[in-house]
Amino acid sequence: MKPKMLRKLCIALTISLFLGTSIWSPRTWAITEIFSANGNVWDVHDNTDDPCPDNGAVEDGSDDAFDGYGSLRVRVQDLSDNILVDDEELCDFNLQWDEGRRWSTLSPALVGTGGCDCVTEERGALTKGKPLRQYTRLSTVAAPAGGVYVSVSRAIYAPTGTDYIRYIDTFTNITGSPQKVSVAWGGDLGSDEETTIAGSSSGDLNITTDDTWGVTIENPSLDPLGLAIDPPVGHIFRAADDTAFISVGNYFNNPFTNGWGGNEDDSPAFVFQFTLAPDESKSLAYFIYRGLSEEGQTRPTPAAVSGGASPEVQLALLTSADLQANPDFTDLSPTQRALIVNWPAGAIVYDVCLQDDSVSGNVLLINSTTGEYQYCCNGATFTGTGTIKKRGQLISLNHNPGDRKVVATVDKATHRGTASLQLPHATTPCTITDRNTLNNTCQCNGGGEVEQKR
Repeated sequence: MKPKMLRKLCIALTISLFLGTSIWSPRTWAITEIFSANGNVWDVHDNTDDPCPDNGAVEDGSDDAFDGYGSLRVRVQDLSDNILVDDEELCDFNLQWDEGRRWSTLSPALVGTGGCDCVTEERGALTKGKPLRQYTRLSTVAAPAGGVYVSVSRAIYAPTGTDYIRYIDTFTNITGSPQKVSVAWGGDLGSDEETTIAGSSSGDLNITTDDTWGVTIENPSLDPLGLAIDPPVGHIFRAADDTAFISVGNYFNNPFTNGWGGNEDDSPAFVFQFTLAPDESKSLAYFIYRGLSEEGQTRPTPAAVSGGASPEVQLALLTSADLQANPDFTDLSPTQRALIVNWPAGAIVYDVCLQDDSVSGNVLLINSTTGEYQYCCNGATFTGTGTIKKRGQLISLNHNPGDRKVVATVDKATHRGTASLQLPHATTPCTITDRNTLNNTCQCNGGGEVEQKR
């Protein structure tokens, strides 16, 4: 049995006996719990047993920090802004816990299938008078008429010795047409109608498009300097130079249309938007910090704590700011890191550049030491790290990760080179023929500048 599953089972059994109902129908939850450094738990909905909703959300987080938070909703549009899928909530990620404080998708969720087919019921009572949430799978869900557009995989990580959890969601366009994808990450905070904004990266008591992180607490007086009745929550959602973040919405009221109310609104959703070319993948990363409840404690005088906030709230503010400035991506490969659009990677120095003689926007940039590359072709950009071989002035790159095949050869003596990008769904490869590398501008078709040296 997985960590702490026995305790969950006992709780459910006790409530079941009290209510005179069967523990097995309807199912209560499919959750794996692991402890964070402060002793609270990350109880993540995964594919345990017969999962529902299997969405990667944190159910409670100890002491009612959450009521199911960290979920996804998606909108898909074409490039003329016609809505193809609107406000589809995702579950069934087939999230597998690997006993290494990680969860990963075994088979991706698909956007365009009708969304999450789990409904929530409330039954019995847990701590603080909150009802026990039960998830029941519906027999049918109406799917949009247009079909499936995007596949979504989740990777969740709760590092040892920390009090945060990291989500990385990867979106892949599985159609033959470009798609505009909007993503809302959020859910239901345990603070309910006493939700209070305790601080933000911009220094005020609002969380808007000006911010990169924010902290919310539960306080009956909506006092940002008061005690955090539920554990304070830090929402760390982007880098300062991110351009994908577009709004803060209400998770349960079409967050792509309706904004979040701030104080007294327990359903924030952080909304991002980006475009995917056919077969292209992009990722979003976000962190949740969760502190300790201060319920029942005596509020120190403002002079006794830095900034006037209570100790746990101050810790949440400082940790959120530090995590945003120093996000933990050290375990990612260069390819995984490069896909994250809301935390843009630092500039890579490319010393080799190929530019097609006929289509100037088709460019391949290579770091001939590390093998890192950026292949820009017909409106899409693909990044990765391949294998470099050198023989005199001849440099070759090969990369075949399964979702593409990249081959390139450059002769620095003759200033000529060729490259090819083959995708599984493409009938013909995207090729580059460069007969004179000395006249290249080395600008990718996406328009962004890339630091490179000849």
